[in-house]
Amino acid sequence: MSREGRLYLDREGRFFFDGKPVENTRVAELFHRSLEITSDGEILLRVGSDEATVEVEETAYTVRRVRDLADGGILLSLNDQSEEKLDPRTLFMGPGDDLYCLVKREGYPARLLRSAYHHVALRLREAPSGAGYVMVYPTGPIPIRTIPRRPGPTRSEGQGDQ
Repeated sequence: MSREGRLYLDREGRFFFDGKPVENTRVAELFHRSLEITSDGEILLRVGSDEATVEVEETAYTVRRVRDLADGGILLSLNDQSEEKLDPRTLFMGPGDDLYCLVKREGYPARLLRSAYHHVALRLREAPSGAGYVMVYPTGPIPIRTIPRRPGPTRSEGQGDQ
């Protein structure tokens, strides 16, 4: 990989190089698996000894699919091909009613893509107060926070402490 050229990740989780989509599915999957977020919030693509900075439109991670678990929880399938159980306390709503949650041990924001969004939205109900939403969960209703702006790719740019 060369540091020359612009590598960009859009809000739908699609990679672009110099404005052209990365159309090879295997290359795009490798790129997703090879993303790293540095301690200062820089997004890098590292493949072997090569690295490149990635400009991220919104979040470095996206939730592509979800599925219900036997215990009533939800399993997230992320764009880097990893899976993890949703911590429903980290679910929040941004502008345009987009849904996000925090993923990875570091708590990075991830945008729920269309299929995942619709699946999770089936569990949302209007809050009893009439202000906002709650998620129906086996442990009881969980309030869904609303943030006024879209989160950035790292926790420090996202929504702060939980």
